[in-house]
Amino acid sequence: MEQIKLTVNGLADSNNMTGAYVVVLSVAHSKKRIPVVIDATEAQSIAKKITSMDTPRPLIHEVFSISMRKFDITAEEVLIYKFEEGIFYSRVFFSRGEQHEFVETKTSDAIALALIFNCPIFTTSEVVDKAGVILAEDEKYLNSERYCFNLKEADIDALNQLMQNAIDEEDYEYASIIRDEINSRNNKKDKNE
Repeated sequence: MEQIKLTVNGLADSNNMTGAYVVVLSVAHSKKRIPVVIDATEAQSIAKKITSMDTPRPLIHEVFSISMRKFDITAEEVLIYKFEEGIFYSRVFFSRGEQHEFVETKTSDAIALALIFNCPIFTTSEVVDKAGVILAEDEKYLNSERYCFNLKEADIDALNQLMQNAIDEEDYEYASIIRDEINSRNNKKDKNE
């Protein structure tokens, strides 16, 4: 079975489901992308890694990786091996010394762990054929490594960090959108006091 490398291309709100997000995976040597619907917990972990965002305390995927590393266990790779009836099936391959094992997991958790452990993500040609799509080039998250998400759900510290990242990347349009959200919250806070 030939393995095809995937990379995390971006993250966005799901327009169809409240509280859901879409992580977009780029297929190596192809214009195809694989969109994977995920929930807020995984989205937060993925966003933190792709934006280098700081949080005051580690998120659940980080706690898991810290625990694993304390026992000399590392994630070697992620394999998204099946797509059936709208569901992705994934495995995370771990090693400890000479011992190698894999664990079945939700694809969203597998992606989050791959980013935290800095290990590659692979899939099969069958999955690419079934789930791969060519997205319109004007899709905002397709052309960017940054996290596009519902700013109203982010806390003020995360907004400030995202705004600084946008400024550092000279994405002033996105920085101004974040600034407007921060100002909106400050105005509401002032009215309530």
